[in-house]
Amino acid sequence: MRIQGIPNRLLGDNIYLLFISLILLAVSIFTGKAPSAESLTKKYTNQLQGYIKESEEEFENLFKNKPDFNDATDFQQLSSSFEKNTIKQNLFVFKKVNGFTELKCWSTQNIIPSQEIVNSKENNYFKKLVNGYFFIQKKYISDIIIVSLTPIKWQFSIASNYLANDFCINPTLGSNFAISLEKNKNSVVNNKGSFLFSLENINPGDQPNSKITIWLRLFSLLPLLLFIHFTSLLFFKKRGFLFATTFLFLSLLILRTLTHFFFNILQLRSFDLFDPSIYGAGPVLRSLGDLLINAMLFFWVISFIKNHIKEATFYKKSFCLLIKWTILIVGVVFILGVTYFTAAVIKSMVADSQISFDVLNFFTLNIYSIIGFIVLCCIAVSYYYFCRILFFLLQNVVPVLTIPFFLLITVLGLVLLSFKIGNLDGGF
Repeated sequence: MRIQGIPNRLLGDNIYLLFISLILLAVSIFTGKAPSAESLTKKYTNQLQGYIKESEEEFENLFKNKPDFNDATDFQQLSSSFEKNTIKQNLFVFKKVNGFTELKCWSTQNIIPSQEIVNSKENNYFKKLVNGYFFIQKKYISDIIIVSLTPIKWQFSIASNYLANDFCINPTLGSNFAISLEKNKNSVVNNKGSFLFSLENINPGDQPNSKITIWLRLFSLLPLLLFIHFTSLLFFKKRGFLFATTFLFLSLLILRTLTHFFFNILQLRSFDLFDPSIYGAGPVLRSLGDLLINAMLFFWVISFIKNHIKEATFYKKSFCLLIKWTILIVGVVFILGVTYFTAAVIKSMVADSQISFDVLNFFTLNIYSIIGFIVLCCIAVSYYYFCRILFFLLQNVVPVLTIPFFLLITVLGLVLLSFKIGNLDGGF
């Protein structure tokens, strides 16, 4: 059966891509059901319990060789063992001298036990300190006091990208779980069975989907994108350049708008690439992942236009001189606007991110630097293609005003740059 207005080959050759996309989406719904809030809370409680147990065993293992803490050499050896073996806790050695306690050895400078902790009669307990919640252990050997501070959850008064209020066992738990000092069914105890703390789910209705669900939903977009591209090519052959370009642009715009405002469907925030702390520049470019997607989609549309615009049919018409100059000025303003917008995006990748682009210092580069360079390439090539397309269009409309076009760009560009002189925000 022929559907009016739609080529037969569109249904015959490309419709299977839509079915594949729908099948993957349906499978993701039935196979990737998110665990319940109760089961998740129990799971992380067990992880915290194992974390406490490992810390206790590690602390006890320090005393198997019975080191002489009065010997300076043993102090040095113990300090080395702190750095090599103790990955779960922070250890401190105090010695009583003339009624005072002196710090002799430590494994970290992030925190120091207060005199209240050193003088406390409790040896195995949980306490909230200045910068977080800690499991505290102590051991007495003659006039030596060994203190262990095992961090459970950091709680800084001023959080930042480097000082995040996260759980040590899993940084992603901080937004959904909190520490409670009251007993409940998710309590954590020490090796003697004494209560330490409880885990509380503060967002029971906001549970992440499983990784299988997320990946299946992402893969379901690939056949859909292929369908859009192949259909655009068919429309170009059947309906012409303008119809095909409009279909491609509107399809990608609608799809990107949906994934931008309803991002919880794909749960993109579960990937570090979409972490705003790495890069964030407003409500549109909320993360490096969002910038990468937008740059690649823009490059896709611009490349499609560039590859097919020369095959398009333009109806040349004679315009009066006033209209020609108006078109020329609009084109110049448009290209300058795109230039400044492109420069602002590139500037934000440095000013609003934690991404290193220092190619002279190779070891500062990471995976985000590579992705950043990919984004820069997409932006640069897209800008180049855009300029070629605009110049091609102007040549077909006002071919006799080519030299004034470049002169206007030069003059207006220099005038705009002149206003940037002395601007602390910088420019190009």
